[in-house]
Amino acid sequence: MKSLPRLGRKRFLKELPFVLVSLAVGRKAILRFLLRAARSLEGSVDYIALWDSPGGLHPKHRLTDYHDFFVRRINRGQTVLDIGCGNGAVTADIARLTGAKVIGIDKDDRSIAQARVLCVDFGAEFICGDALTTRLPKADVVILSNVLEHLETREGFLRALHEHTQPKMLLIRVPQYERSWMVPYAQELGVDTRLDSTHRIEHRYEQILSELTAAGWLARFIEARWGEYRIEAVPEEKR
Repeated sequence: MKSLPRLGRKRFLKELPFVLVSLAVGRKAILRFLLRAARSLEGSVDYIALWDSPGGLHPKHRLTDYHDFFVRRINRGQTVLDIGCGNGAVTADIARLTGAKVIGIDKDDRSIAQARVLCVDFGAEFICGDALTTRLPKADVVILSNVLEHLETREGFLRALHEHTQPKMLLIRVPQYERSWMVPYAQELGVDTRLDSTHRIEHRYEQILSELTAAGWLARFIEARWGEYRIEAVPEEKR
């Protein structure tokens, strides 16, 4: 021990427990444990942060500016269909700030009840139903905010929106697969990296563009921001 430099001794003593454990159970086992623990801690912070937020609105709504992504692209007098509207936080801001006619749809009746209370002064309308099976109204703009990643048949759904709802614009948010190098690294080690266990996919750049193209949509704006892709798409014939 005396032959080690001063900083070397400190580092050795600090890391000795990890070295001994790694010899006993293997480095990959430790990495799997740490990656799962990190994901669990992140999920706990995400959940508990909701408790500390005024009005029960998650901090991400005010910190990640994604409401502005939608609001900036919507004009007064347009009809907007917010699919998977949840508690109506985005719906409320669009109705309040743009003067558009906004219709929200969600299959969770408790979320719809919350949305109706939140939007009582803004004139938004709501439908309680599954967007995959409910007849949707026509709209100038359709919003899919954290919706596509939950669907198995995304291309078919996007094509049906194109054909039946006939919007001039589609505004999308989806989780980004390339949010960190640790995502593919964890997958190599057999660790589930999904941000939500109900996600069917977390998109790579090429994947979301390919799905849109296959369904007849052209992405004319896409950005990676806060671990998600934000996309403005138009029907292919309107390019």
